[in-house]
Amino acid sequence: RGVADEVVREAVEAVRPEDELERAKDLVRRRLRSAPVVPGSGVERARQIRRLMGMLARRGYRTDQAGRAVREVLSEVGLDPDEV
Repeated sequence: RGVADEVVREAVEAVRPEDELERAKDLVRRRLRSAPVVPGSGVERARQIRRLMGMLARRGYRTDQAGRAVREVLSEVGLDPDEV
């Protein structure tokens, strides 16, 4: 609202995919600080991963971006996201 189409277009084009992925990973890291994923509990872990994916989807991230961000952050903290 109130922003010229050209300005919006330039701003969107300036965002690189790797920057967007890094922002998604930052969101996942922040969420994990307040609600860490439970290791060893398959059902609970699957629920938490779905919630992380949903959080990113509500913020406009595509499913593939959200999945990659969640997998990479879980790997960073030593959890295997493929065990779900």
